[in-house]
Amino acid sequence: MPDLDASVAENVGDDTGVPKSAAQLKKEAKRKEKLEKFKQKQEKIQAKTSDKPI
Repeated sequence: MPDLDASVAENVGDDTGVPKSAAQLKKEAKRKEKLEKFKQKQEKIQAKTSDKPI
């Protein structure tokens, strides 16, 4: 998508070029949020386990 603005490109479906619905955008945002929480939790666990003596 060479000529599309970045904000427009985010609001377009994969290869179809069809704009995403509000529900799809909300679902993706929630998924990204959950993924970020998961990553933070994993980092916290990793830091905890690496500090423990064997």
